[in-house]
Amino acid sequence: MQSQKGLDNYQRALGQIIGNLHSLELILRLFLHNVDSKRYGFPPPEVNLDKIRVGDVVPESYFVNYDSLKDLVKKYNSLVTSQNAPDLCVDETIVNLRDAFAHGRVLSPAPTPPFQLYKFGRPTKSRQVLVEYVTSLTERELAGYIRRLFQQIKKVEEACKQFCPSALG
Repeated sequence: MQSQKGLDNYQRALGQIIGNLHSLELILRLFLHNVDSKRYGFPPPEVNLDKIRVGDVVPESYFVNYDSLKDLVKKYNSLVTSQNAPDLCVDETIVNLRDAFAHGRVLSPAPTPPFQLYKFGRPTKSRQVLVEYVTSLTERELAGYIRRLFQQIKKVEEACKQFCPSALG
């Protein structure tokens, strides 16, 4: 029974991490849309999200463009720094965490936690692969990731309150 509880906690923590990564990306896009859209010529979206269907075409905006999390964090950090609010910068190492969870491998010699998370680079011409990220996904480590991500979300939320208060409703 203990191993099932450990597995349930592990799965719940992974869900929180993925949810926090999605929330961070969304609030970064919200901030950039409200503060920086004019620079890129993005009009405010006139799109009813409840009516969008596969095959529809919508105007480009921060909500739908292909900026990666790394791009979003760099643009956001540049803007808050230019507004004399460097304390609201998002920790750029969050991108490495996201990439590890998105592209990594979870491996373990046993079918129970803690598991190991590995991220590998692209093979070189000599067919060698750099190990880019390794961590043990203990409950403590997972809780730390959840906390770190939440702190970054709160920074962007504070930036929204300061620089685009109407964006949060």
